[in-house]
Amino acid sequence: MIPYYTTNKQFCEWCESSIFIGYEFELLDGMLFCDDECLKEYALEGLNNKRAFLTNEKIYMDGDY
Repeated sequence: MIPYYTTNKQFCEWCESSIFIGYEFELLDGMLFCDDECLKEYALEGLNNKRAFLTNEKIYMDGDY
């Protein structure tokens, strides 16, 4: 694990909870996240993902995929 030095209070980019000195966190392009779940939520929101299900019925086919 690589230490991250700070002199200010740090907050999670997604849920805005405090990240305290001595605690582990996730770091992505300089943005801090309190845990991997917040990082996943942030990434999914930013990528405009779609929920889908697999089928072999042609009636359900959509042109977006």
